[in-house]
Amino acid sequence: MFDFLFKSKPRLCTTIIIILFIAYGIYDRFYIVQSFGGIVVLICVIYFWFGKDYKCPNCKKKFHLKKLNEVIIDKKDISVPIETYIKDSEGKIKYTSVQYVPGKRYTYRINKICKKCGEKCYSEYTKDKASL
Repeated sequence: MFDFLFKSKPRLCTTIIIILFIAYGIYDRFYIVQSFGGIVVLICVIYFWFGKDYKCPNCKKKFHLKKLNEVIIDKKDISVPIETYIKDSEGKIKYTSVQYVPGKRYTYRINKICKKCGEKCYSEYTKDKASL
């Protein structure tokens, strides 16, 4: 069920799991030190985990890249897998099947600029969309 989410956004899922463990520790009155340690760990995870996306390649400062724009640089025709669920009369999922439908693969370029040194850089990612 959560397989797609873990494959597409592993950092987000890892952060959510850590937050859930910390939240569980905060509500336990006997482990205040554990809760404080969990909050410190959470802040470190957020700083290092998410800071690397906004780290300037020139001056190496975290959280100094500002997004200028996002441009589509490539578009390809592909077959996109779509998971379909077959349910029984009670509404429970009986089985799943994967069908390939026509779609497009978009390649995006995100242009960024450093707030400190003014260096321009970019990152690229791809996204598959079914055209139904």
